[in-house]
Amino acid sequence: MAGFMRSLRVAIPVVLASSVATARADGPPPEAEWPERWEGGTSPEAQVRAATDPTDFLKFFTFEHKRYLYSKDGPGSLAWVPTGAALPIGAALPTIVFLHGLNEKGHTYPRLDGGPEDLRPALRQLVISKKIGPFLLLAPTHTRYALGAASMWPAFDLGAFLDRAEASLSGRFRVARDRVFLVGHSAGGCNPEGGILSAGGTEPAALLAVDSCLGEKTDNALEALALRRPVTFVHERHWKRDTAAFRSFCELLPTCRYVATEEIPELDLGRDPHAAVLPWALDRELPRWIPASSGSAASAGR
Repeated sequence: MAGFMRSLRVAIPVVLASSVATARADGPPPEAEWPERWEGGTSPEAQVRAATDPTDFLKFFTFEHKRYLYSKDGPGSLAWVPTGAALPIGAALPTIVFLHGLNEKGHTYPRLDGGPEDLRPALRQLVISKKIGPFLLLAPTHTRYALGAASMWPAFDLGAFLDRAEASLSGRFRVARDRVFLVGHSAGGCNPEGGILSAGGTEPAALLAVDSCLGEKTDNALEALALRRPVTFVHERHWKRDTAAFRSFCELLPTCRYVATEEIPELDLGRDPHAAVLPWALDRELPRWIPASSGSAASAGR
């Protein structure tokens, strides 16, 4: 018996080392699916589902949970396709990746949680009215230390996020990689080393920054992007930032568009312009990105 136990003590480390070596050789395993929480209909996932039209496609998934979310939060990311039930299996869709702003209260799925500021009803209406074509919306959540604008979305890797999202879709839809559009609201576009300003090795087809920060570092990051990709910057009249330097640069480039709502006197964004300017900017920009007349907007690709 003693000899058997000695052999076992020798064998276990060898087996474990072999397993670790195999895992390293094959790369890290995919992030596990997070079980949806229902808790009597009070979970964030249940609230999102309750506010989702039955013909829409909705899927929750995880992405770098330890980096962006507290352990109690999950899954944290969602994929949504308005009127998705009518689209063919395997359709390759133009894809919008949305990064929200400051999250002081630690909510999951900000601006997509079924509340009064949920963007989905307005976006869905754009598709139904054929103002834009079908699309896939992907949105991660940042709750962990999401209190400082310059530190939001650290080291966000757009390519890794798209890979993770597509894996979670299990072939129902695919990301049209040449038509990925990145949207950052407020602090979603304030970190020059993260968020929409530093999205890893994969670059979007176009970028929209709404009421995001400006300053020397942020200006430099946006300017570098605008030299390579179409960039639109929108701010509402109460957003107190020094915009002059970036605006002067932007107006010299055909790939850069600068929109200041105070120059549209007929526009009324109500009592919360910082919130209201986001759907307004999307309504203005998406028809340029995802025209309804695009015949390849939802190609099956098979």
